[in-house]
Amino acid sequence: MMRFFKRPLLFVAFLTNLNLISHAQVAGVSDIGVGYFNGHQFASFGTISGNTLTGALGSNTFSINFSANTKSVYQIVAGYGPSRPANSGTFSTACMELNFSAAPATSTIVFSSVLQPMDAFHAIDIENGESVTFEFLDVSNNPVTIAGNVKVVSLSTITPTASLNYPSASMVGINTTPGRITTGNADQGFSFVMLTNVVKTIRFIQVNPNTGAGSWDFTMSKGSPDRGDAPASYGNALHLSLAALKFGLNAGDGDGTAFTGTAANGDDAVVGSTEVDDDDGIASVPAVTNTGAVGQVIPTYSVSATVSNATGVNAGVMAWVDWNGDGTFGSTEAATAAAVPTGSVNVSRTFTWTNVTLGGSVGRAGTYLRLRTSTDVIAATNAAGFLSNGEAEDYLVPFAITLPVQLRDFNAVRTTDKKVLLEWETDNEENNTGFSVEHSGDGQAWKEIGFIPTAASNGNSQTLLRYRYIHQQPTTGINYYRLKQADRDGRASFSEVRSVEMEPGTTITVTPNPATDVVTVSGLNQGDIVVLYNLNGQPLINRKAAGTQLRLDIGRFAKGFYTITVNPANSGAPNFRILKK
Repeated sequence: MMRFFKRPLLFVAFLTNLNLISHAQVAGVSDIGVGYFNGHQFASFGTISGNTLTGALGSNTFSINFSANTKSVYQIVAGYGPSRPANSGTFSTACMELNFSAAPATSTIVFSSVLQPMDAFHAIDIENGESVTFEFLDVSNNPVTIAGNVKVVSLSTITPTASLNYPSASMVGINTTPGRITTGNADQGFSFVMLTNVVKTIRFIQVNPNTGAGSWDFTMSKGSPDRGDAPASYGNALHLSLAALKFGLNAGDGDGTAFTGTAANGDDAVVGSTEVDDDDGIASVPAVTNTGAVGQVIPTYSVSATVSNATGVNAGVMAWVDWNGDGTFGSTEAATAAAVPTGSVNVSRTFTWTNVTLGGSVGRAGTYLRLRTSTDVIAATNAAGFLSNGEAEDYLVPFAITLPVQLRDFNAVRTTDKKVLLEWETDNEENNTGFSVEHSGDGQAWKEIGFIPTAASNGNSQTLLRYRYIHQQPTTGINYYRLKQADRDGRASFSEVRSVEMEPGTTITVTPNPATDVVTVSGLNQGDIVVLYNLNGQPLINRKAAGTQLRLDIGRFAKGFYTITVNPANSGAPNFRILKK
């Protein structure tokens, strides 16, 4: 059969004469779903020189040796790809096309560094008696066991005419039946997805002993996993997103970047495809029934999620809730894992926590929940990291009662006269009496050094309020500070801890303060780095001292407070708060 190309092609041939080759079309039952190719970065190919082609997969360069190939090699520079489920994302990229011969021909792809998890090799249009066998090698050219290291994924939507076989533990073959051809534009496609960072070389042997003709195509990509979308501190929960194992109705999609955020909903819209909410395993997240007190013990909390498993292998599911408010999912915060047998369709799994202590800083209006499902073993310590299939979903869990005072900001900085200025703001106060300022020299033993009464009328406010306290006599070394907020009903809660290091005998000064146009930083060493920041932490001036003094022109900046830091890369770097008038 003659292949009719719909796109402009660049043909580069070597070893034999150039001919258009029959290229019938076959496809396989798809393992992928909506948004699978979102965020993929495809390989770039150079031009063929003799028996060699070079290119790059991201920053990982590669060289392909076709010296054992006795047929023509073509380079398709226009977009080409297999038929696949609707809205699975973009697959329109350059491919290499290789002709078959009656005798086996071996080609080798050597990468400059090992492939990373989610890196993939895509084989397209193997049909009509054609056969290609792939082998994977490590940095020492030793065979790599496919099980646990390489996942074979079918990309296409049509009933397959190809079969997979495994000549050895490190080899997989795609073999097709002679005469079996699917007409139309649907192209069979298989991917070999890396699950580990072991493979450095891919070797393939191609043959069509029946006709000695035909061709197939390949390309490569850096894949994009399904991810969690809770704040970044909770770590990346990464999954190779396949349609067979999922929460709710929608399988996890490929996320080129992490969509982390306080609302935990950044992954709800598929980027580059039809918008769907793939975080749909929980219909409605129940609020935590609490009294608003930090340290309260929650007798019981339950949440249910639906999950489906068509992988042919039993899977598991686990859930975590950040009860102590430390911005991570600890192993003690995991609920008991539940099994999801293969064949399960939208089965409900309920997770229950009992007698958990609600901790964290004041002002918390909720916490975060993570769900993970996979056929991999999921331990309580696996709240983050890569799993070879399944899905991750993150949710914001609201509190019935917000913790009493919503602290917007709390900062501690060294002043120019060797004191420590504490400043904080609140967005909301309820029944607040005020703030005890506590100090510690080791972060363990605390002592009250001052009390600032609430500025809210009757202890209640829904507007921004600002507070400040100056510690007149900080100690040499690291000084730790926290706020203890007290309610009228006797409840109390603590802020996060801030620290300031006071160096012995420091002579660094910033004058004048307040200032209008210029401030002078004195007591520097040659080469010291001095940075001026605004209150949002953005650097406005970054200068290197040539001597013991450095003048900073601040006249062009707006009136308000700024921070000057000396050698900010150092632990405990001196900070000075100045006022620009």
